[in-house]
Amino acid sequence: APVRAVTFLREPVARVVSEYHFLRTWPKQHLYQLLVEQGLSLSQYVTSDHKLLRYKGSNFMTRVLSGLDPDHRPDEALDLAKANLRDRFVVFGLAEAFDASLLLLADALGLTDLLYERQNVLRRPPATRATDGERELVASRNRLDTALFEYATDLFAQRVAAKGPVFARRLSRFGKLLARYQKVCGLLEDRSGLTDGEIEKPKG
Repeated sequence: APVRAVTFLREPVARVVSEYHFLRTWPKQHLYQLLVEQGLSLSQYVTSDHKLLRYKGSNFMTRVLSGLDPDHRPDEALDLAKANLRDRFVVFGLAEAFDASLLLLADALGLTDLLYERQNVLRRPPATRATDGERELVASRNRLDTALFEYATDLFAQRVAAKGPVFARRLSRFGKLLARYQKVCGLLEDRSGLTDGEIEKPKG
């Protein structure tokens, strides 16, 4: 059977900042020791030449979606990433429009059970995770990803609009149902007593 690929994108600065802090709070992943024991700052994370880090904080989405090195072929990498996103994925989503993305995914793959719990989410508010200077540095290292994300946002909006007003009503109904479901999940979690830690419902 043919492979049907899907992917999600996220605003680049938010993605990198969140990734850095998440990796620092998850001891079971392979970068924890490097980031925590060596005390690497966010600025060092995005500028490091270490073999495990050199691609993490700099135009990572463009690199992955194009298969090219954006440091050496930036224009070609960005154009190919856009084309692949448009033509080679049965659907793509945006973290910032997660529920609408799920409905598009459901339509493309015939999914019916879409209710979900929030997992592997940092409890700390995003505003506390980076200084203005750090955010400016991350943005400067992710200009191609910013352009890719802007393209993706416009294309996503076009695809949602093409679904018509019925889709908007479905999204509204889904949001209300999901809110009730997640409220119940939250009550069950509170009763369990397993609510400590920096990561909400971390995976094992």
